Amino acid sequence: MAMETQQIPKEQFLQKAGEFKQAGWQFTLLSGIDRGDKFQAVYHFNKLNAPELLQVTVDIAKDKPAAPSLVSLYPLADWMERETYDLFGIVFEGHPNLKRLFLPDDFDGYPLRKDFVAYKRILPGG
Repeated sequence: MAMETQQIPKEQFLQKAGEFKQAGWQFTLLSGIDRGDKFQAVYHFNKLNAPELLQVTVDIAKDKPAAPSLVSLYPLADWMERETYDLFGIVFEGHPNLKRLFLPDDFDGYPLRKDFVAYKRILPGG
């Protein structure tokens, strides 16, 4: 099984995703990554009944974590974008219902970010 990897600027991503769809690629998975100095959205596409896989990475600035939503092209992206928003705080612009999926609406922070503090331990004398 062959996998091609492409790095696409976020400004071109929605157009390229439309081209992928026209070429028969199906969207299958979205993952977020905190690289420390930036976020990355990693998208996986495949072709039905073919041994082809396509991995697309999109860099996202930490100071404005936003990327275009794929929901208009691939409705399956709905929950995956909500999950990535919930855990990384990446806003998917154009998403019809971007809200937390697992965590309460008033939850403070994004647990899969490297700077997230799960709890603070108060030590005696400090």
